[in-house]
Amino acid sequence: MPERDWNTIALAAVGVGATLRAIWILVLHHPFAPQYIYSDMDGYVSRAKALSLGQFTHYAAFYPPGTHALIAFPLELFGRGRAGFWGAAVLWWLLSSLTPFFAWRLARVLLTPTAAALTAVFVSVWPLYILYAGYFTSETPAIAFIAAALWLGYRARFGAGRAAIGSAAGAGLFGMAALACRPQLSFNMLILGVPLLRRREQLAKAAALALSAAVVFGAVVVNNSKATGKFTPQLNQDTALAFFIGHCNASFVSTADYRRLLFFGFGPPPAIQQGTGRVYRFTGRDIWDESFFFRRGLKCIRHDGIGHTTLIARHLADMTATSTPWPLIDDKGVRSLAQATNFLYTLSLPVILVAGFLLAREKRRAGQRPTGEGILLAHFSCVLIVALFAFGDPRFRLPYDLFALALLGAVLARRYLSNR
Repeated sequence: MPERDWNTIALAAVGVGATLRAIWILVLHHPFAPQYIYSDMDGYVSRAKALSLGQFTHYAAFYPPGTHALIAFPLELFGRGRAGFWGAAVLWWLLSSLTPFFAWRLARVLLTPTAAALTAVFVSVWPLYILYAGYFTSETPAIAFIAAALWLGYRARFGAGRAAIGSAAGAGLFGMAALACRPQLSFNMLILGVPLLRRREQLAKAAALALSAAVVFGAVVVNNSKATGKFTPQLNQDTALAFFIGHCNASFVSTADYRRLLFFGFGPPPAIQQGTGRVYRFTGRDIWDESFFFRRGLKCIRHDGIGHTTLIARHLADMTATSTPWPLIDDKGVRSLAQATNFLYTLSLPVILVAGFLLAREKRRAGQRPTGEGILLAHFSCVLIVALFAFGDPRFRLPYDLFALALLGAVLARRYLSNR
């Protein structure tokens, strides 16, 4: 088929995806319904309400502020009642619906029109992306923003002139917005940005990307500094806790400061599902005491020695086969679909990655450098860094499903469909 027809298929898929998401978010599964506002979702909503009132607590800096800032925007516009939360639900629908479009455009820069259209189809109907949009969690905005950032970033890298500079600036804005929701995606932005520093003609693009990213980062720093009462040039302060949980095999961590009446408790969903790990309780400590939790995590690594590798392997398993994505596991209406999707994805992922690697090697031998498949594999490999640093959780893996689905589109297009 000509490229025009594949573009039509891609746009139709985006429309179908938007319709499915509208039915899910705006009709069947309102993310602001009381039964879905608990745990992390309750935290995002509570911080959004406080932000819309101009109120700050330290927890507004402990967690990445991007998600609750997004929810706060419609609350500020339409009020903190039902109208405001309807606005937030529409915003979540819009972000989730734009993700297939951004994925298509990213794949169109890196792959063939056929592969790009298949990518749009897969991302549009990917059950996990649709289902997660029915909850106020960070996955929906983070995936939309990183897809947009990489599309504009590679458009800038392979383009020229003022349009390329503008695309680089857009990549910086969307990229830092993604990090403000999910800081783990910083590795993907490094993969995008570092090659721009290798050639003199790309330096203007790198500068545009960095300057626009600095604007969003500056807003994050202002928010976090107000929350902590001091200059805080960080995206978040819960990184050390994730490191400790992952390397000390924690099933639950709590801190208590009775003098200041500060209490915190958290348990990673995979450990709770499987009934594994240890309970840690600390008194007289703040949950944002990063140096303390980093030291404890390193101590656990030294104690385990070479045996620590088995824990890392379990993190990888928990990201895929041995855990059901949370909070979908708590929702009886979608639990089975989430489990089946996760299971089938786990079975097919090795085949997709190997086939994508072979295709990238084939193109490299033919003299094509860089290859789109190689770039996608590099972005997907960032999930390994997350597993090495923190703990295994399907939620951490979810942003990288985008790259696996694009690789699947590339492989199918190459092997079974027209490659024009």
